[in-house]
Amino acid sequence: MKYIRWTTAIAAATTLAACSSNNNRNAADTSATAMRTDTTAPAAAMPTPQTPTPTTTDTTAANNAASSNIAMSDANLLAKAEAGDSAEVAVAKYMMLNTKSAGVRSFADLLQRDHGKGISQVETTAKKASITPQAPANDTTAQAASHFIDQLKRLNGNDRDTALVNHEIADHQEDISNTKAAVGAAQNADVKALLQKELPELQKHLDRAQALSKQLASKK
Repeated sequence: MKYIRWTTAIAAATTLAACSSNNNRNAADTSATAMRTDTTAPAAAMPTPQTPTPTTTDTTAANNAASSNIAMSDANLLAKAEAGDSAEVAVAKYMMLNTKSAGVRSFADLLQRDHGKGISQVETTAKKASITPQAPANDTTAQAASHFIDQLKRLNGNDRDTALVNHEIADHQEDISNTKAAVGAAQNADVKALLQKELPELQKHLDRAQALSKQLASKK
């Protein structure tokens, strides 16, 4: 599952604050220099204050801050969790019917069962917390899953199995990172507990995918 990254906004905001502080200090230093300058010296000899040129990092941070999304609400987090679980179930169901590898089929079955439970847990948490899940703007989780299944359909045999495993490795690595950030962003205690509970499950899936990747590589 995919979460919108609000950690970028936090980092960008921190960078902008530092840049603003630096600019204020530069302005203060320039004023102090002007006060120390001998007023009897020719005007041409007086040093011309230089305006600091923004670095690439500063510019990038400013652009990121301007275009970054606002941190998601608990309703958004629940919707994203449910959408991510649903996407994993859809991919797993397809692979269970379209692989000859016992290892891949077993892995797909694990994904379907665990993420199926995840959907139920999101629904239970939403009801308990009296929160109606609301997908954030421009969420493309379902479309991305559909697109990936279309890619799998164009492959066969070991190539299809390998594509699935590689996708799940990258996807779960990102999911773990994003879920950790989501735990910190969650305001409701039940939502936070749900997200924390997901982490060991995601790590289990990642470990399984990495082990399966080595098995598939040895068959080539």
